[in-house]
Amino acid sequence: MVKGEAITRIDERERRTGPGSLVTIPKGVHHHVRNPGATPLFLLTVYAPPEYEPGTTAADSNLSPVS
Repeated sequence: MVKGEAITRIDERERRTGPGSLVTIPKGVHHHVRNPGATPLFLLTVYAPPEYEPGTTAADSNLSPVS
């Protein structure tokens, strides 16, 4: 997390995270990140190994945006 606050749910466990937090989500685990406040949330995601084929993005996938 770079800026703002988030409530991060991994499987059934929720926790509040903020700037400087690192959240590791194992492959195949249900998860959700939401912004509980009025401050914009800025976070970086890293897939290792990459989830998308070279030359594509999440916008090219069948993923639905999370609000």
